[in-house]
Amino acid sequence: MLKASLQKYTVYWTPALVLLAVVLFLPHAATQSPARQELVQISPYLAAGAGLFLSLHFHRGRSFLSIFFLVSAYWLAQNYLAGSLDGFGRQALFQAVALVVPLNLALLVYLPERDLFSVAGQLRSLLFAVAAVCVFWVFRYNFTAVLPFLMDSYLPSAVRQLLHVSQPAFLVTLLTLSAVVIKICIRKTPFDIGMLGTLVAFFVAWNWLTTPFVLALFFLASLLIISLAVLQDSYNMAFRDELTGIPSRRALNERLAGIGRYYTVAMADIDHFKSFNDTYGHDVGDQVLKMVAVKLATVGGGGETFRYGGEEFTILFPKSGIKEVQVWLEEICAAVAAYPMHIRGGERPKKNQLGKSLRKAVPRQQTVQVTISIGVAERREGMLAEATIKAADKALYKAKSNGRNQVCSG
Repeated sequence: MLKASLQKYTVYWTPALVLLAVVLFLPHAATQSPARQELVQISPYLAAGAGLFLSLHFHRGRSFLSIFFLVSAYWLAQNYLAGSLDGFGRQALFQAVALVVPLNLALLVYLPERDLFSVAGQLRSLLFAVAAVCVFWVFRYNFTAVLPFLMDSYLPSAVRQLLHVSQPAFLVTLLTLSAVVIKICIRKTPFDIGMLGTLVAFFVAWNWLTTPFVLALFFLASLLIISLAVLQDSYNMAFRDELTGIPSRRALNERLAGIGRYYTVAMADIDHFKSFNDTYGHDVGDQVLKMVAVKLATVGGGGETFRYGGEEFTILFPKSGIKEVQVWLEEICAAVAAYPMHIRGGERPKKNQLGKSLRKAVPRQQTVQVTISIGVAERREGMLAEATIKAADKALYKAKSNGRNQVCSG
């Protein structure tokens, strides 16, 4: 259970661990040898190169643009802002980046994924470039006109003393963080969660830009977080079922390869799913699959749920026998049957022009019962994984023949 929980929440704690590692290393950076200190300074470029390669390889246009924005900001800081922010031009550049980068990163979270070399991806890159040029032009040649906006003061003095970025830029950062958190609550994708950590790392790096090693280390953290998000997202595409969100058959095969010699396999199938799908439509059928997947994923006894294919699911119980898991399977079977599945009436007119008067005679919603049948088999000495799954599948057909909505062992 602990391993399953760690795998489930990896996407959440990965950015936090990267940031924690940077915070712990920061006090020791100055004590490193000159060669290692030089490596720290160039490490963001190395991380950016790796991240750009991964983004191109996995066709992640949003990640590519995010990394490009960050490494460009780091290059500007190293070449034009190193050591001091004194001077009219330096302040203009510093404040422009403080506003542009967080806004662009947050906007990418809300845009759909597009390949960088697609027409949409190229047009998106062009629009971002034009917008960035416009902002920098305003700050470069009209910084005096922008200063009243940047000098606005509406934060407590204790907060103002900690800020090097303007207060409007700080508020923009808070707004972008809030916007990303909202998206995380809706989607929970690795890119969204990684972008939250990236925004935090960028703010720390930029606000304390002149503090030794802060700029390099926190830019390194931001670039590593995005690169890891690309890998996590690609892993999910390969090993997670897109519809239900649970591990896929490929993940099951990987798990079986290293599970050991003692385990139990259960095959679960939605009863009468084809007839249900034909009656109510594929959209409702997809909702049924999602509901059953959610229920099966909560099975006790250390069970790990996978989508096997179609309306079939596999539950794997490492280091457990049939007698130990029987109670958990019967419990989950009963939980699915007891769940009230509300669906839109199949005969209800879907188009307004078919007549509003008919809708009063047709129920807006009806409740149907969804049940599952489960077959379970224990691996015996000398049995391969395929043979164990086949035995569980045979037990599943036995459950179907005996009237469905039950658990049978093979």
